Amino acid sequence: MDDDAEVRNLGNDIKYGDVIVIHDPINHGYFTARLQKKCHLMVEELEFPTRQHMFTSPPESMDCLFKVTPKLFYAAQSEYNSLMKRDDVEEEVLAEAKKERAKELQINAGLCRKFRGVAVYFGSCVQFLHLKTNCYITMVKEQADADSERLKLILDEAGNENSWFFFNIAYKTMKMGANIPYKVLTLTLKNHHET
Repeated sequence: MDDDAEVRNLGNDIKYGDVIVIHDPINHGYFTARLQKKCHLMVEELEFPTRQHMFTSPPESMDCLFKVTPKLFYAAQSEYNSLMKRDDVEEEVLAEAKKERAKELQINAGLCRKFRGVAVYFGSCVQFLHLKTNCYITMVKEQADADSERLKLILDEAGNENSWFFFNIAYKTMKMGANIPYKVLTLTLKNHHET
């Protein structure tokens, strides 16, 4: 676990920089990831003595730990990637795009430092960084392997706009803008591209 990662006790509000586990109530498991040739995200069913243990004793495996980060910027990264795919790009244009990408990475690192410890609220846009692989959960526009009615989630090393997820309330039990306590949190991942 990196130095600025922190596992908070249940009952506290979720804050940027916190390390969480993501439970999938539909598949009755936890999001886990393993680094093989590339990052592989899956839901792994774990056995608990009672349902209460599922929430009070989440898995301690590094495969299950994700850091909550603020929404990061990707415009310069996208521009650089598109230029790299073309053959007709001048060296000066590519060098400038590389500088802009480096600035964007610094801005993103600054955002993570600035927001660390700030409460996440309902309506917030966040990203989930898998600690062991250092990759972001990212939604791709193709069917999930296990459930054809869901979009596929992968781990992406750099992240992109499809790595942005919103914390929305369910059943109007809380208000938009309210802090998110760990006790009430069940994540249904839906990113900003879905309606």
